[in-house]
This record gives sequence, C-alpha cells and structure tokens, in this order.
Amino acid sequence: MTASPASVTGLLQAALERHPGRVALRSATGTWTWEQLTGAVAARAVALRERGVAARTTVGLVHGNTADFVVEFLAVTALSAMAVPLNPQLTDEELRSYLGPNEALGLSYGGDARVGDLASVLAQDGWIEQFRAAPAGRGEAGALPAPEDDQAALCGFSSGSTGLAKRIVRTHRNLAAEAAQYQATVQIEPDDVILCSIPLFHAHALGNCLLSSLCFGAELVLLEGAQRGALLKALGNGVTVFPTVPFVLRMVALARSQEKAPALRLVFTAGAALDAETFGAFLDRFGVEPRQLYGNSEGGALAINLDADPRPSASSVGRALLGVSLRVVDDVDRDRAPFEPGEVLVRSESLTDGYIDLPDETATSFRDGWFRTGDVGFLDGQDRLSIIGRTKLFISTGGFKVDPAEVEAVIGSHPSVRDVVVVGVPVRADEELVKAVVVADGPLTQKDIVSACRGRLADWKVPRLVEFRDEIPRSTLGKVLRKYLV
Repeated sequence: MTASPASVTGLLQAALERHPGRVALRSATGTWTWEQLTGAVAARAVALRERGVAARTTVGLVHGNTADFVVEFLAVTALSAMAVPLNPQLTDEELRSYLGPNEALGLSYGGDARVGDLASVLAQDGWIEQFRAAPAGRGEAGALPAPEDDQAALCGFSSGSTGLAKRIVRTHRNLAAEAAQYQATVQIEPDDVILCSIPLFHAHALGNCLLSSLCFGAELVLLEGAQRGALLKALGNGVTVFPTVPFVLRMVALARSQEKAPALRLVFTAGAALDAETFGAFLDRFGVEPRQLYGNSEGGALAINLDADPRPSASSVGRALLGVSLRVVDDVDRDRAPFEPGEVLVRSESLTDGYIDLPDETATSFRDGWFRTGDVGFLDGQDRLSIIGRTKLFISTGGFKVDPAEVEAVIGSHPSVRDVVVVGVPVRADEELVKAVVVADGPLTQKDIVSACRGRLADWKVPRLVEFRDEIPRSTLGKVLRKYLV
C-alpha cells in the first residue's frame, strides 16, 4: 500500500490539497467544497477549544445524518479529543449509560436530538459543557491542528445484540489504517458520489461513507433516515456508490415506482446477511449486483466481495482488504481446511487493542495479535470468507449444541411464518431452553410450530417455548437484538 495520512485530520488535509474546489459534502442544508468544509472544521475547532475541548477530553455527539455531525466529528478529533457518536433517538437514561463511564467533557447535539433533562444529569456526573452544534458554516480553509497518530479519536460500542455493549476506543492510526486498507482494495475515484443513509453514529457509515469520502476525495451525500421515496430520488441523482444494509436494499428493490439509478455502479451491504431474494430483486430492478462487506466495531471494514461476477459467490463477504489478515480456526486455534467452519480471527492495524474496563473480555478476545471475532465462518479454496453464525449464539441444551439458524430455517419455511428468531433461555448455568419468537402471517399456534419441527429436527432442537410478536426487534442496521427476546 502507498503511504497514507496517519490521522483523520491528515485525511481531510490531503483531500483539501488534492481537490479544493470539488464538492465534498451535500446535505439537506447545503453543499460544501473541500475548501469550505475544511474552513468550517477549522472555525469550529477554534470555537470548541474556547469551550475547553482539548487533547484527551471527550465529547459525545448526538446528531443525525447532518453536516453538523461531520463538522463536529472532524473538529473534535482535530483537537485530539475523543468523539463518542450516539443515536439521537436514545433516551436520556440510555445516553447516560453510554456516556457515564467516559471522563467526558461535553455533549454536542443537533436539533433532532432528544436530550431532555440530560444537562442537569451530566452536570451531576462532573461534565463541564453541553452545547448545541453551531450550524455548519463555510469559510476559508485555515490551519488545523495535527493530532498524534496514537491519540484516541473514537469511542464506539459493540452491537450489544447478544449482551451488554462493550466500549471500544480506536486511535487516529486505527481509523487512518482502515481508510488506507479500504483505499488499497476498493476502486473509488474523486468523481464518485457516495450515498450515506446509514446512521453516521454506526461504524459501517463512519468508515465506509465518511472516512471513505475523505480518503478518496469523493462527494458524500447525507440522507436522514431510510424513507423509500427519498432514497430512490437520491439514487437517481448521480449516486455511484451505495453502502447500505439488506433491509434497505429490499425496500428500494420492491418499490412500486419506476425510478432507476443510472449512475450506480457499486452497492454493498454490511451488518446482516444478504439473502438471495434481496440480491435478485435489487439486481433485477437496478442492473447492479449487490455485494457484501464484512466488518465490526472493533476494526471497521475488514473484507469485501469484489468478484468480477459476484453472483456465484453472492453469499460470501469476499476476501480480506489489503493489509488485513483472516484465519478460521477450531477450538484449539488450529487453522481449518477450506470449507470447514470455525471461528473467524482477524489481524489489522485498524483494530482496537481491547475493551475499556473489561480485562477478562480483552484477554479472551485479543490474543497473540489476533482478534477473536465470535463469528463462525469458513474460507473457500480462493480465500473468500463466508459467515454462517456466531459462536455465542449456539444454545446448550441436554448436553447438545443447537444452532439457532438451523431451527429458524425449518420454522421459517412454514407458509404462515413471516419472521422468526430462535434464542436460548437460561434455566441453569449450563442449560438453556430453545425458544422461538415468531411473527405470524396468518393463523398460527404453538402446536403448529412444534409440529413443523417434529420429524425435521432432533428432539433437543425442537422449541420448548414459543412466543408470538408483532415484530422482531432490530438495530438500525437490521441486526436482531436477541437480548430483548430471552
């Protein structure tokens, strides 16, 4: 790989030097060139410094997909402070639970954030400032500080889909390495237009939209929410690169309107498996094959399927990004043969070095330079990775291990089942009951679900508990929030 800036601020400066007059950012509130965006960041950094933001302080960012978020994030990190992006739909109690463990200085929020009485709560916790972000302005590009590459830049969180979220701190070097690895692998040009409808507080959007835009000098289009009409309109307005998630692809592919995306050339999803039906529906509608990207909060983007014809390998997340190493191992860390499943291990300069205040979790997950992802997958004979499950999702019952995906496939084949998730309900430290949470699409009873499983699954795999719900709880990226189903 060629030399790359070693900080987020260095990425911004490099984009400015290469493309000062090109459009950098488009949002509902306006358009910024790289020169104007850098000027806005420089001005905001001065204002934040006057409020006390400095090296090794922390600022929570509670914003939607707005220019304010971009300017605040770049200004905070330029000052060698650590940004904590958070979902603006969180309640005060939830915000406090995420922010409380940090030695935080302030909370930056936009007009769409519901911060309520958080100011008084944070004051009790020793926070110094709470401030509404100034509307992103424009100005002449001024000098920006130069953060150290080992300075903490981002505090993120694991998805928490199987338990409590873990705090993850990534440095400028980590984020710049992710951008460099992505740049060395994915062919994006300054003329490209990247559509970001994924929430910017998530690692998928921050890395594959914002950092990607900085790294390539490409235009970034911000879209609030995932309304079908707005998405279709944006896709038809010159967008060439579309990082997204499967449920959004499905939504636009099945829209009744006839809008097309004539400039679209690269579409990839992350956060959940891309099913064959969605792949086919999007390809039929737009003539572009969706691809899968693999990543996590700990290291950002790690692999992507860039096969010339991705149809035969559509279920794969592809090969490791240049600079990333992947292994699939058994229970004693021996490498598995091609197509043999095991736990996925990752090594990359983009990875954090552990979880904050969780020494046991860190010691278990980060060993000998490798991060144990908890994902179960296999490598084919051409080093393409496929993800087939999670190590921690297996249910222990009657001395056996039950793969929830296997039970879900059987129940999901019933014509009156719209959605299903299978979880383990603890009854003892080493014993769980198999539980199916079902969204029905017609008359359905627990007896029907059990009958559908009998004869197709071993007795210990048949659900002992069945719960019917109107919908399955999911994150903003479509991941099932299993902790709310137990």
